Amino acid sequence: MSKLFEGSEGSKGEKGSMGSKGEKGSMGSMGSMGEEGESR
Repeated sequence: MSKLFEGSEGSKGEKGSMGSKGEKGSMGSMGSMGEEGESR
């Protein structure tokens, strides 16, 4: 049974890699750099 638990934790690891995608999402804040371009 504990092996089944480890397996379900493994799928959580996949979600963890999605977290790194979230970091890329923060790159979206670079879009605010576009606002700086407007102030030019």
